[in-house]
Amino acid sequence: MFFRIGEKNGRAAEGFSLIELLLYVAILSVILVLVLGMFLVTGRVRARNNAKLALNENARVILGRVRDSILDSSSATLGGSCGQNTLTLTIGASSVTYRITGNVFEIVEDANPAKALSASSVRVGNAGSCLFTKLANPAPSKPTVQVNLRLTYDTPGNPLTELTQDYQMTVALRQ
Repeated sequence: MFFRIGEKNGRAAEGFSLIELLLYVAILSVILVLVLGMFLVTGRVRARNNAKLALNENARVILGRVRDSILDSSSATLGGSCGQNTLTLTIGASSVTYRITGNVFEIVEDANPAKALSASSVRVGNAGSCLFTKLANPAPSKPTVQVNLRLTYDTPGNPLTELTQDYQMTVALRQ
């Protein structure tokens, strides 16, 4: 009996057996599940990092603007109730008011319309206490203004990206 390459028991090989095909499909399925899992984890990590970046960027803009205004002001007045109070600063002959309206941090300069300082994907609130607090320090220290801010990144329909961060800043007045 002569054997040829590709022959099995004297017959030409016709392809894969059913067992071999099922084994290859199973191995390929396991590999695809692992790769898909890595993509899902990567997507969640990316969404979480984007949420952190958005919060930190909004905090930097809001707190930087408030800090600069406090440093330039000659007086500071607090208004409203503790949870949603406002900060009105006198800078030269003009006034600047910071407030939260409907989860948006706003600035009102003189009699101009309010401008939002926070992004639409970020909800703004106070961090468990008054949003603004004026602290009277003993002489010869200057009075200070404390800002307690809570930012929440929220995308409707995706609870995985909801992230909340508290920020606090204290700045001395020039008085």
